[in-house]
Amino acid sequence: MTSPTRVLIHGANGRMGQALLRLAADSPGLRVVAAVTRLGDSAGAGDTPFFASADLAAVPPFDVAIDFSLPEAFDAILALCRSRHVGLVSGTTGLSSLQRQAMTEAGSEIPVLWASNFSLGVAVLEDLVRRAAKVLADWDADLVESHHVHKKDAPSGTALTLGRAVAEGRGAEPNYMSLRAGDIVGE
Repeated sequence: MTSPTRVLIHGANGRMGQALLRLAADSPGLRVVAAVTRLGDSAGAGDTPFFASADLAAVPPFDVAIDFSLPEAFDAILALCRSRHVGLVSGTTGLSSLQRQAMTEAGSEIPVLWASNFSLGVAVLEDLVRRAAKVLADWDADLVESHHVHKKDAPSGTALTLGRAVAEGRGAEPNYMSLRAGDIVGE
């Protein structure tokens, strides 16, 4: 029998971090060995040890880090994964070009997977948007997206990904409009 994959969840107090903690608890193939938040405060995750982001060096051994944090916390988790030679899965958006370059370079040393959105539907939508933009190259293109008031980046990473698909398809950037209101999951 194979041992469960040891997971570190970085950004554990955010919406995705909380969802990952709930899902991992029901997955026998995963064992969350650490949850990292800005201040190390627990959000009721049972026996999962919580660590402050400043204490990353103290986290126990893990096989993969799953990062849904903020751009200002990204460099530290990438450096930890590189130093421990473990994989990184990240959905953190709003990364700078230097952070994206560092992630690309890390990919030559460790497994790295980044996406602005991990939904299969968004991946299909990205392809469809690229195709439509190519066929309708003379049409205007606007991206209007809305998220909950706690969403930090605007436009969102998903909107920027779809915008890049528009630009690749028609050769021109779209216009963006971002709304942050209430408890909208993401539209």
